[in-house]
Amino acid sequence: AAAALRSIDHGEIGRRGEALCAQLLEAEGFRVLAQRLRTPHGEVDLVARRGARLWCVEVKSTRASPGGRDGGFDPGTRLGQRQRARLARAADDCARALGDRASPGLALVEIWVDGRGRAADWRLTELRAPAGD
Repeated sequence: AAAALRSIDHGEIGRRGEALCAQLLEAEGFRVLAQRLRTPHGEVDLVARRGARLWCVEVKSTRASPGGRDGGFDPGTRLGQRQRARLARAADDCARALGDRASPGLALVEIWVDGRGRAADWRLTELRAPAGD
């Protein structure tokens, strides 16, 4: 199975990471409202609500090494300042589309996917708190 995952392209690792992220967030009390939501300012990987607060989540995934994380590489390092600004605009688009007046929170979820397609490790980082927090 590990050899099979190594042969999967980067896009498939990303899609698997997004699916795993949705499961992990739901286990943490979030309700996933949308996946891969397209807005005028770009795509939001996941839109979720936790309590009254709306969250837009960027997911960055990579293959895990046999010991868990991939030699210290953090997939979130691929999220640059331009992409963060685009994500903030897209998140505000999501909020308007859902009828929320407040700016949603922004979060980065990094996922290390193991050879069986499971989350070997993951980390959630808040990039912007929802308005009102």
